[in-house]
Amino acid sequence: MHFYDRTLFDKILFVFALAVLSETVTPATDRIYYYSGTFDADGAVTIDYQEQQNINAGQASQQYKIIDDLAVLVNGTNHTNTNFLPVAETEGIFNALKTTIKLDYEEKSCILSDGSPKVVLYSFFGYTVKAVTGADIYPSITQLIKGGPKTIKTVNSIPDTPQAYLEKKIDEFSCGKSYDEVILQFSLHKNGVVDKSCIPNSAVPKDASKCVDANVVYKSYLKGFKEGYFYDI
Repeated sequence: MHFYDRTLFDKILFVFALAVLSETVTPATDRIYYYSGTFDADGAVTIDYQEQQNINAGQASQQYKIIDDLAVLVNGTNHTNTNFLPVAETEGIFNALKTTIKLDYEEKSCILSDGSPKVVLYSFFGYTVKAVTGADIYPSITQLIKGGPKTIKTVNSIPDTPQAYLEKKIDEFSCGKSYDEVILQFSLHKNGVVDKSCIPNSAVPKDASKCVDANVVYKSYLKGFKEGYFYDI
């Protein structure tokens, strides 16, 4: 189920359900956890090393929202509803959504060269746009990559960590090249995501802030949203 908080600036995008138990710091099941890092004006994102390790290991992190404090996405629904379908009312409608339609060869070669994790992320961006805004789009991953951070700064790391690791430049992306999908959430939070009619997934744009075709209107979705992680629900 998708929820969002209409009263807070830090809106949470629920994209991963991680059913993991930790023997050390077990995450609470009534919370949504997320990365605290922000994307600054200089193109840098600061990542808390310990926070990242906790999330990767399925442990509780310090940044979270209480699920019961979030507004319901669709009024009149709750967790006991068995027929609440935020993305599509029928299988036929779901199968016809743009996000459901398979990418062509050029698109897959450009943005999905690493395989299934990227496919999952692409799907969640598109389906969340549909659930939250009602818009049916082909999410532009190339826009998120191009508009993403240029530098990753790591804090709260283990002692004697090399400086090169603590402040790492992100290489310029080209089609077929591997990229870290975790950083896309920071681009989403700052810029939102556009449809591929604005910025195609088959090529890297020169400028992620405007459409490749000047005749297409630039419209982004989910700006201000972050990825969230919940456990054992």
